[in-house]
Amino acid sequence: MKVRLRPIVVASVFAASASNVAAQAQAPPADSPRAVTENYLEGLKALDQDRMNRYYADTVTSRSLTGDESPVDRQAMRSMRDFERAVTTSWTYRIVAVSGDRVSVELTEANEFYDLLGVGTRTQAVDYFVRDGRIYRMETTGRKHVSGDFTSAYEDFKRWLSTTAAARDQKIMEGGGIVFDRDSAALLRPWLERWAAERKRKELSGSGLSALTTN
Repeated sequence: MKVRLRPIVVASVFAASASNVAAQAQAPPADSPRAVTENYLEGLKALDQDRMNRYYADTVTSRSLTGDESPVDRQAMRSMRDFERAVTTSWTYRIVAVSGDRVSVELTEANEFYDLLGVGTRTQAVDYFVRDGRIYRMETTGRKHVSGDFTSAYEDFKRWLSTTAAARDQKIMEGGGIVFDRDSAALLRPWLERWAAERKRKELSGSGLSALTTN
C-alpha cells in the first residue's frame, strides 16, 4: 500500500510546487510600480493612512484636475481618512494600465457626504508614478459623479453654509473653507441633511411649476 501511495504523494507535491512557481512568476515584484500602487490602494480601501504613508516617497506631489500641483500633506490626508470613515466611505479601484513608472487607475468612492450633497458616487481617473518602490507623484486626470457636477454642488453648499451659524464654528468652517476631519463629519451632518431637504423641496417645487406651465 505504501509503495502505491508514494508516486501519488510525489506527484501531488510536484504539482503544488509547480503551481507555486507559476504563481510567483505571474506576481509582480514587491517594489514594482503595479505592486506598490496596489498595496497603497489596499490601504486606501481600508482607510489606513499609516499603511498608505509607507508607500510615499520622501517628497511626493499631487496634481489636481485643475492643474494645481502641491506636496502631499500627510496630516491632512490622515484627517480626510478620519472624515471618510465617519461618513461610511467605500473605495474600490481597478488598474487600467501600467506604462513604465506610471500606473493608471480608475477609483470609485461612495459615501454619505456625496449622497447628501446630491451628486452620488464618484469615479475618478488617477495616474500614480512610482520610483524605487515609492510613489513620488499622483495626478488626477478625470472625475465624474453619477448625479451631477461635484464642483458646482459643493460650491453651492459651501456658499449656503457660510450664511448659517455653521460659519461661526471653526470646527466646521475655517478660512472660508469646509473642515474635513472626524469631528467635522458629525457636525456637518445636520447641515447636510437640511441642505438635502431644501434641495429636494426646490426640485419638487420646480417640478410642480413645470407641470403647471405645460398643462
